[in-house]
Amino acid sequence: FPPVDIPQPDLPNTRIEEGTEGDDTRVGSGDNEDFRGSSGNDNIQGREGDDIIRGGNFSEDPTDPNLDRDTLAGNRGRDIIAGSGGEDLIFGGEQDDVVFGGQNNDEIRGDRGADQLSGDRGDDTISGDNLQLDDPELSGTDRIDGGPGNDYLNGNEEDDTLTGGEGNDSVQGGKDGDELFGDEGNDVVGGDLGDDIILGSLGSMEPVGSSEERDSLFGNRGADLVKGGQGDDLIRAGKDDDLAYGGKDNDDVFGDIGNDTVGGDLGNDTVTGGNGDPNDPDANGEDMLYGGPGEDVLFGNQANDLLVGEDGDDVVHGGRENDSIFGDEGNDTLMGEIGNDTILGSRGSASDSSGDRDFISGNAGEDVLKGGEGEDFIVAGKGADLVYGGKNNDLIYGDKEGDILVGDLGDDTLIGGNGIITDPDVTGNDLLFGLDGNDVIEGNQGNDSIVGGNGDDSGRGGRDDDILWGEAGNDRLLGDLGNDTVCGGQGNDTLIGSNGIPGSAADGNDKLCGGGGDDLIFGNSGDDTVEGASGNDALYGGQGNDTVKGGSGNDVLFGDLGNDLLVGDAGNDVFVLAVGNGIDTITDFEVGVDLLALSGGLTFEDLTINQVESTTIIGSGEEQLVFLSGNLALDATNFQTI
Repeated sequence: FPPVDIPQPDLPNTRIEEGTEGDDTRVGSGDNEDFRGSSGNDNIQGREGDDIIRGGNFSEDPTDPNLDRDTLAGNRGRDIIAGSGGEDLIFGGEQDDVVFGGQNNDEIRGDRGADQLSGDRGDDTISGDNLQLDDPELSGTDRIDGGPGNDYLNGNEEDDTLTGGEGNDSVQGGKDGDELFGDEGNDVVGGDLGDDIILGSLGSMEPVGSSEERDSLFGNRGADLVKGGQGDDLIRAGKDDDLAYGGKDNDDVFGDIGNDTVGGDLGNDTVTGGNGDPNDPDANGEDMLYGGPGEDVLFGNQANDLLVGEDGDDVVHGGRENDSIFGDEGNDTLMGEIGNDTILGSRGSASDSSGDRDFISGNAGEDVLKGGEGEDFIVAGKGADLVYGGKNNDLIYGDKEGDILVGDLGDDTLIGGNGIITDPDVTGNDLLFGLDGNDVIEGNQGNDSIVGGNGDDSGRGGRDDDILWGEAGNDRLLGDLGNDTVCGGQGNDTLIGSNGIPGSAADGNDKLCGGGGDDLIFGNSGDDTVEGASGNDALYGGQGNDTVKGGSGNDVLFGDLGNDLLVGDAGNDVFVLAVGNGIDTITDFEVGVDLLALSGGLTFEDLTINQVESTTIIGSGEEQLVFLSGNLALDATNFQTI
């Protein structure tokens, strides 16, 4: 008898047929019969009636040369058929049959009806129907179990349940909606047609089995549920809208064609929304990809995808079209690639207040990028992008075209272009906001606007005509090349109009305004306007014919080279004179309040003071130094030497 418990149904009027020791041929009479084959290569056919058919000659040793090879056929009726210890060929026949293959490598065909087919031990080939997919009558809802061994299972028609069992099995669902389980071993499971449920391991959505198992699962057509279980699995969800998960260990999961939901689950997984070919026009579904715990790689492929790296240090590629990408926890690499993408680096870790360190690249398209918590490196890429650094100290490059960069919290570094000031492709007009923290901000090329925000910021406009505003904090701002407007805001600021190289392209006509605080302002090259505003400021016009205004407070005004206009405004101001710097004009010198400072070795005895109409002219030798508005009675008390 076979190594299984044969059900003993209550079959009235059952006739027992005992086999001989030889090769028997038995054909049923149409009644309910119990065929017992014994030894020998038997051919038993039940015909009509509900029969029990047993091949006989069971042995504990599957290599026993005396094992027989039986051919058993239930034909019509609800039959129970059990193979022998040899390599049997079994046909269930019509109606709902129960078949056991027994030991060794059996071939079982359920034929018509809702059959229960078990291969038992050995490498079995089991088909739910009769391998004729175009015959609608050869169908039934079958339950097939391969058992131990490397089995081949095929459900064919109807909604079948197939379980590979132990061993490296090949499981094919066939038409309609099947439930397919690879169970233990390195299995190949394919859903074929219909909406299938495919699991690499048996019976539960929780992964079981050995980590050495490596299954290949294929959903093929239909809206399938595919899950890999334990082991390094290969999963292709196939056509239509599928749900696929890799399970434990390191899996390769492909959503293929359709709008799929694909997750790597546990392990270091590679998850692809399409089929891996970015040029395949059919692989254009809108997919949802989840990496799960572990260090995962996600590819969005074509269409508008949602990609979530989840826990672990993940690498995420959005692919074409407009993707939404979330790194979640871990030090992630997130790339939007083609399309207008939205990318969020992470929400940080509850156990790490410093957050994660993500690399984010928008690439082509008009992207929205945010670093989240942690010290992030963000490159906006081509297109007019919006970038937020998030918490902690971030490094942000706007790259090409006009971007909006916001440092947010932390001591951030913002660069409007790609950091190469001579790159002809980086010409966008950027808006850069440092917000909180001590930020470093560079506009690079283009007409940029820079706002430092709170903190002691450093700003550089770069090429072209820039606007720089320090706001709160002690800021250092450089307009650099072009005609720039530089304003310090609150705090004790240092403002520089250009890079100070005479005759260079930096000779822009800049406007510099100090704001609140004691500011230090340099106009440098060009015909600049320098204004101190409130506070005790030190103002340098630099080269060119400058306008220098002190504003409220006790200011020191240097016209420097060129014919400059100096206005002290309110406060006790000091106007600095030197030989060889040009002829300056002072419009509001107040005797007894303001002072004239002599520099470069100049003394009061070197001066000539004359009144011409309503102007006081001060010179030295044959050189005129300054014109003062009004006929002023000046003496040595109005001068100081510095």
